[in-house]
Amino acid sequence: MTGIMTFFRAGFFRTIGVSVVLAAGLTAVSACNPIDEKVCSSGSYPVKDKGDGPGQTCVKSGDPIPSGYTTYAPGQTPTTP
Repeated sequence: MTGIMTFFRAGFFRTIGVSVVLAAGLTAVSACNPIDEKVCSSGSYPVKDKGDGPGQTCVKSGDPIPSGYTTYAPGQTPTTP
C-alpha cells in the first residue's frame, strides 16, 4: 500500500511543479508584450482634469470639452497597460 501512495504523491507534486513553471513562463511572456488599448471607445477621446487630480473622462467626438477639463498634448494620449 505504501508503494502506491508514494507513486501518487510523487505524481501530485510533479504536476504542481509543472504548473508553477508554466505559470511563471506565461507571466514572463505576457510582461514582454504589453497591449496598448485605447482608454475611450470608438467615436470619443480622452480629456484630463486641469487640476492636480488624476481625473479623466471620455468625450464624444464633436462635443465640447466639459468645464474643468483639457485635452492631452499631442502624442501624450493615455493607453491602458
